[in-house]
Amino acid sequence: MRTVHKFTLLTSHWCESKQVPKGAKFCGFDFQHNNPTLWFEIDTDAPIETRHFEIVGTGNEVPDDGVHLASVQVLEEQPGRYWVWHLYEVTK
Repeated sequence: MRTVHKFTLLTSHWCESKQVPKGAKFCGFDFQHNNPTLWFEIDTDAPIETRHFEIVGTGNEVPDDGVHLASVQVLEEQPGRYWVWHLYEVTK
């Protein structure tokens, strides 16, 4: 069965591996409840594989082996202060 699932990254780790069904199709990246969150369209019957992700802020070094998936702008608690984060999938 094909469904959309979310995978939450730990805010204390900007490099993280996730176990997702093989062939999962990336759908989106945003912050939900202050946590970086990824959404994938998955086949619930597919075997599991490990995929690696890294989040970097604008102006910071990007991973050499990274493929850019998405960017998101986040409003800081202080009015008018924004951060832009960029999600990369990396090979290890």
